[in-house]
Amino acid sequence: MYRLLFILVFISLNTHGQNVLLIKPNLKEIELNKYCTYLLSKKNKYAIQDLLADSTIVFIKNQKDLMLFEEGEYIEDVWIKINIVNKCKEYKQLVLELNNPLIDYIKYYNIQQNKIIDSNLCGDVLPFTNRNINYRNPLYLIKLFPTDTQQIFFKLNAGGRKLHIPLSLKLVDTFIESSAKKNLVLGGYYGVLMIITLLSLYLAFILLEKVFLLFAIYILFLLMTQMCLSGVAYQYFWPNFPKWNASSVTFFMAISLIVALAFVESFISKKYMTKKIIILLYLNMLIPIGIAIASLLGPVSLHYAIWVLYRFIPVIYTLLLLIGIVFLINKFKSARIFVPSLVFGIISIGVMLFYNVSGFSDNVFTNNFVVFAVILKCLLLSIALLDRLKIFKEEKEKIQVLQIQQLEELNRYKERINSELLNTVEIKSLELSVKQNEIKRALFFGEEKERKRVAQDLHDGMGSLLSTLKLNAESIDLSSKKLEKNEAIAYQNVLEMIDKACTELRNISHNLMPSSLEHFGLKITLESLIERINSNGGTHFSFQIFNLEEKIDAQIEINIYRIILELVNNIIKHAKAKKASIQLIFENQLIILITEDDGIGFNHSNQKVPGTGGLLNIKSRTESMNGKINIDSKEGKGTTIIIEIPIYTDEQFN
Repeated sequence: MYRLLFILVFISLNTHGQNVLLIKPNLKEIELNKYCTYLLSKKNKYAIQDLLADSTIVFIKNQKDLMLFEEGEYIEDVWIKINIVNKCKEYKQLVLELNNPLIDYIKYYNIQQNKIIDSNLCGDVLPFTNRNINYRNPLYLIKLFPTDTQQIFFKLNAGGRKLHIPLSLKLVDTFIESSAKKNLVLGGYYGVLMIITLLSLYLAFILLEKVFLLFAIYILFLLMTQMCLSGVAYQYFWPNFPKWNASSVTFFMAISLIVALAFVESFISKKYMTKKIIILLYLNMLIPIGIAIASLLGPVSLHYAIWVLYRFIPVIYTLLLLIGIVFLINKFKSARIFVPSLVFGIISIGVMLFYNVSGFSDNVFTNNFVVFAVILKCLLLSIALLDRLKIFKEEKEKIQVLQIQQLEELNRYKERINSELLNTVEIKSLELSVKQNEIKRALFFGEEKERKRVAQDLHDGMGSLLSTLKLNAESIDLSSKKLEKNEAIAYQNVLEMIDKACTELRNISHNLMPSSLEHFGLKITLESLIERINSNGGTHFSFQIFNLEEKIDAQIEINIYRIILELVNNIIKHAKAKKASIQLIFENQLIILITEDDGIGFNHSNQKVPGTGGLLNIKSRTESMNGKINIDSKEGKGTTIIIEIPIYTDEQFN
C-alpha cells in the first residue's frame, strides 16, 4: 500500500499580482503552469536579489504565453515565479519537474523569507553528470515543513528559441510511479522502433532491396530523434557533450527527413514515378541538408535551423501525403497503406502543435498520443513495405508466367524449326550417304572391271605366251644331242621356271578375278581359297557358311570375296595367329560375316596399327553396300570383326 499522499491545490491571489499554491492533503500531483507568473527581460538584466528587493518589478500571469513563448516576445531571459504555502500539518517532500530536456539554461532558486535557501543550475550548459539529480528532465527537490511558505524562481534561457515549459509538482512516490510508467512506454516505443529497424535491415540483406535499407535508416534516425527529444540520448549516449545535445535533435530530425524523402522515391515504382516528382523530392532534400549543416555551426545558426525545421516538417508531410494520394488515384496499389501511415504522421505533428498551444503540461514529444501515433505510422509503413513486396512479387510472378509462356512458345517454335532442320539434314545426309555409296560401288565396280580386264589380258596374252614357250621348249629333242651335265640341269631349270611362271600367272589372274565365282559361286570359291591357304601352312583357317540357298548379286559376291580376302591377308601378315575362323551367315535378307583369331590383337583407334589401310578398304567396301562393321580387339587378346551387309535384289542394288 502506498502511504497517504498529499494533494496539491492552488489558490490564486491578486495581492501584488502574485499566485499562491496551497498544499492540502489527498492530492498526488498538480500542473503548475496555471499557477505561475513570468517576467521577460534582456539577458542578465535582473539578478535574483533585484527581484527580491524591488517590489515594483511585476510578474505577469498569462498561461498561454507561459507554455510557448513566440519569437520576438522576449530577448533572452525568462523568469518564472511560483509561491507555495504548506497548509498540511506534516513534513512534505515534493519533486518539481520541468518536463522538457532541451532547454539550454535553467537556474533554480528556492526562496524562504526573502533568503535563498537553495539554488541549482541545470540545462544543456552543464554535462549531464553535473546535474543535482541525474534524470533526463530537470528535477528539483522541495522540502516543506508544516505551515512552511516558499517562493520558487526559475531563470531560463534557450538561446532565442521558442520555449515549451511544462511544469508539474508531485509527491516523491507519485513521481517515481509516473516515471516508471513513462519509462515503460518509452522503452516499448524504442523497442518497437528497434525491432522494425532490425527486421528492415534483415529484409534488405536477404532481398537486396534498397527501399528496406532506406526504411531501416529512416526508423533508426527517427529513433535517435525521439531519444534526443526525451533526454534519453543525453543521459546515456553523450552525457559529457552538452553542446552536441543542443544540436542533436535538429540534426537527427533533418537527416531523418532526408532519408524519408529518399525512401519515398525508392518506395514508389519507377513506372509510376515521373521526372517532376523525382525533381520535387530531390529539391526538398536540399532544405533538411541545409538545416543539418546549420545545426552544427553555432547557437545563432541553430536558432534559424530550428525555426525553418518546425515549419518545414508539416509542409513535407503534407507534400508526401499529396503525392501518395496522387499515386493512389493512379492505381499504385502500394499507396493504399502508405497514405494512412502519412496520415498518422500528420496526426502526431498535429497533436504536438495542439499541446503546445493548449496549456498541457506534458512533454509534447513524449506524450502517449504522440508516441502511439508515431508507432502506428512506423508499423503502417512497415506493412506498406510488405504489401509493396507482396504486390511486386505478384506482378513479378505474372511477368514470369508470361515470360515462361513466351519462352515455351519460342521453344516450341525452335523445336519445330530444329526438327524440320534435323529432318532436312537427315534426308540430305541419307541422300549424301547414298550418293557416296553409289560412288564407292561405282569405283569398286570399275576396279573389278579393270581387274577382270587385266586378268583376262594376262590369261589370254601372257598365259598363251608362256604356254607356247613351254611347248616349244619341250619340243626340243635333246636325246640326239649330248649335253653337259650342267647344261642339262640348266635346261631342266628353265622348264621348271616356265611351269612356276604359268602357275603364278594363274594365281595372279585368279586373285584379280576368280573365274570360279562366275562358274561355281561364292561358297565353292571361298572354300577353295581357304583350302589353298591352309595348304601353305602358317595360320590355320576354319570356314563355315550358313543358309546360302539362292544366288545373290554378283557385285555383292565379289565385294564379300574381296573383304574376306583382305581379312585373311591381314590375319596372315599382322595377327601372328595360330588359328582363325570365318563364318558367313545369310539370314533375313542380311549377310553376317564374322572373323575371329587368337593373334596379338591391336588398338584399332591407333592410326599407326599395321593393316589399318586394309581395314579402311574393308570399311569402304562395307559402307558401299550400306553395311556396318564392328571391330573388337585388344592387344594380346585377339581380334573379332563382325560385318553386316543387307541383301538387295539386282534392281535395288543397281
